[in-house]
Amino acid sequence: MVEPNFLVLGAEKSGTTWLYNKLREHPEVYLPLTKECHFFNRYNSNLEENNNYTELGWSWYRRFFENAPEMAKSWGEVTPMYLCDPEAPERIASNLPDIKLIYILRNPITRAYSHYWMAYRKGHTNKTFEEIVADKDPRFIKRGLYASQLQKYHDLFPANNIRGFIYEHFFDQSYEGLNNIYDFLDVSLRKKPENKNSNKVHGAPKPKNKFLHNVISKTAKSLRKNKITFGLLDWFKKTGIAPAIKHWNLDSEPYPSISKAMYNKLLEYYMPDINKLETEFGLNVDDWKK
Repeated sequence: MVEPNFLVLGAEKSGTTWLYNKLREHPEVYLPLTKECHFFNRYNSNLEENNNYTELGWSWYRRFFENAPEMAKSWGEVTPMYLCDPEAPERIASNLPDIKLIYILRNPITRAYSHYWMAYRKGHTNKTFEEIVADKDPRFIKRGLYASQLQKYHDLFPANNIRGFIYEHFFDQSYEGLNNIYDFLDVSLRKKPENKNSNKVHGAPKPKNKFLHNVISKTAKSLRKNKITFGLLDWFKKTGIAPAIKHWNLDSEPYPSISKAMYNKLLEYYMPDINKLETEFGLNVDDWKK
């Protein structure tokens, strides 16, 4: 069995699903059918305790990669909570000190707003966005303080093991961005597709039936955590049954635009962190200030 040699850390609502699907298309890259393994993070997206690391252990985690084909040169997984979880960096470093790390950062204001609407439509919060901002809710607002999150990884890993991208730039030039990642992973580069559409994932998903959505989510987690039924979820996915039910129950519709006043209020809050991304990590995030 193999261990992952790369991880996509996040951030949430920053195109990681699109990236996961694109990486799975590369013949020399292996990712498990489960996009988010949630192994190294202590908390899930809703800040509920996630005990996979302590309760299920390393042998459980390695099972995600046991089906990697011999032709694969790089294998990894995509769990956006790794970027912001307080314990994930040290857990990763202690188990995978030579791992390659990839992240995509999105404007923290539009990231928080998109994340809020997804959570609101799934019933994960009943608050208004104004209340979320007033409370500096850690699920949505503080999660956009990227500089301190990145610093933890830079303190534990060599700089050349970390490759970062800015969401707004990455999807403007997705072909170049993907080949940058392929080069980082030491796999073959891909030819530029004739279709210029980046196929980026848009919108905030809205379950048609919240009860069914919760049942699907809880059932999937239960199957995956049980050592006997671990592989059963992959079988459901391969047959197309699970993706079909999930797709049928999800709808995507536009959400209202954020007000200029709210945007400016959040920009003032995030500005010190944005400046650190530029000065300490050399990231081009000037567009976020406009």
